[in-house]
Amino acid sequence: MTKSYKELDLINQELYYRAFSYAPIGMALLNQSGNILKVNSSLCDFLGYKEDELLNKNVVEVSHSEDLQVDLALDSRLEDGEFSSYEMEKRYIHKSGEIIWGLLKVSKVEVSGEVFTIGQVVDITASKQAEIEKKRLKSFYDLSSEGIGIFDLEGNIIQVNKAFEKIFGYEEFEIKGRKLPVTPELSKSDAIYLIKETVEGRMVNDFETIKQRKDGRLITTSINMSPICDDLGNVAALAGMVRDITDQKEVFTLLQSFLTNNLDPILIFDAEGKLVQTNNAMVQTFGWSTRELIGLYMGELPLIPAKYTHEVDEIKKIVKDGGGIRELETIRLKKDGTLLDVLMTSFPIKDHQDLINGFAIIYRDITERKKSEELMVQSEKLSIAGQLSAAIAHEIRNPITAIKGFMNLLQNSQEKTLYYEVVNSEIGRIETILSELLNLAKPQKAVFTEADISVIVGQVITLLEAEANMNNIEIIKGFDAVLPEIVCDENQIKQVIINFIKNAMEAMPEGGKLKIDIHTENTSVLVRFSDTGCGIPKEILAKIGQPFYTTKEKGTGLGFMISKRIINDHNGTVTISSEENKGTVIEIHIPVKVA
Repeated sequence: MTKSYKELDLINQELYYRAFSYAPIGMALLNQSGNILKVNSSLCDFLGYKEDELLNKNVVEVSHSEDLQVDLALDSRLEDGEFSSYEMEKRYIHKSGEIIWGLLKVSKVEVSGEVFTIGQVVDITASKQAEIEKKRLKSFYDLSSEGIGIFDLEGNIIQVNKAFEKIFGYEEFEIKGRKLPVTPELSKSDAIYLIKETVEGRMVNDFETIKQRKDGRLITTSINMSPICDDLGNVAALAGMVRDITDQKEVFTLLQSFLTNNLDPILIFDAEGKLVQTNNAMVQTFGWSTRELIGLYMGELPLIPAKYTHEVDEIKKIVKDGGGIRELETIRLKKDGTLLDVLMTSFPIKDHQDLINGFAIIYRDITERKKSEELMVQSEKLSIAGQLSAAIAHEIRNPITAIKGFMNLLQNSQEKTLYYEVVNSEIGRIETILSELLNLAKPQKAVFTEADISVIVGQVITLLEAEANMNNIEIIKGFDAVLPEIVCDENQIKQVIINFIKNAMEAMPEGGKLKIDIHTENTSVLVRFSDTGCGIPKEILAKIGQPFYTTKEKGTGLGFMISKRIINDHNGTVTISSEENKGTVIEIHIPVKVA
């Protein structure tokens, strides 16, 4: 019996419903605005939503923004009748937020004069991810700085990358399908071992062997080999990565020679500050064996006395920033408890990419040198003491002779008051000489504090200004508005300033000008005294600072010597220049406070 059109229509509707609902691919019915009217379970599974959740959404809400505009443009052209359907790869946003890929096919259907859109989506996420991963691998393969080669199980070349060609000097077409002619006779056994291990499914890492380039030059290489397996887990091919480490090996050989033959103790640390290598000189100098030290962090090393452990963080910070330390004088400890004076040099160790991957420390034992220096200082002190003794005997004999003479005169003279004044003056002179000698021989212990040199000089000027005015001397100040602080003993610095200002005033008995300038010069503060006095002849200028050499009638010659010693104790310098009948210039340089 022939079915009626109505029955056929119902059958067709039922078939369409079943095909839509149970299709293995995602399907959706949308209106012209893109609102989702109907979806099947496959699409729900693909997007991660329940059916009722999707029916409240617009297709825009589940589409990736970068693909949406292309989709809408194609849909517009579909409506204009340019084509009956279109297909595109499109990204969607899963309910979890994950980006997924679908192959979308879109067509239009008209029902009772109203146009609807039918979308069919095949999940291609896995294949797209595989494609992306393949592109990444190809990019790595093409751009890798390491040579990469794919070989068959016999060792014949399937393909190589550009880096591989560069390392060995062959182009791919020259060696494809054949064994690579780069193994010299001395490395044949290495090549056999690499292929055997990999064919049997084992990986080989960082295997060093000698290879030969096309031009005949031998190079040292580091090789990683791994098997490539098929879907059944059987080894189907071999992959090799090779690096030319010839330069590194040469540097390493030089470094080993440097370490072995160097007479100074050397320590090599990794980037974390752990000791990884040292030399025999280290063992011989400090007494600890290599086994006792290797693996310790720098702060754990027993050769650093507790008083000097602060140096550890300072050294690590400096080398981490790419800097170094040159011959820092410090103290280190031997295993037997003996303290050593050493000069420490430290510098970062960088790899071929200029990245810091460790640092080195070199110690130079200067204990004997320090002892020699101390003996020399003592010898110089004895020499000076001898000179001083002769000078003292001469200087004190004169006032004593005068005292004796005037004491004899006092017995028979009526002018006792005058003679008394002369005797008293000479005794005072002896006291002055002895005081300055005592100060020179046993200087008071300095108390260092942070100070503003302009304030110290200003205080001394205030103290001596009245005396200067009485002698018709104008003191002119030329101080920088902003000056860095110095670390000094204020009383000692005042003593120096007073001495130099008084010297300048005594050089201008008829009056004149004394200009005092204070400026910053690099890492020092400069204090300059410029007077308009009589000046000092060249032959006398060379003797300034010698004990008891003076141009003053009642001077001792010790003032300049003591002042210079004070400035030297402050790690500073004193220079003097003079021109007859024009004046004298004294310059003091004192280091500024280190931040």
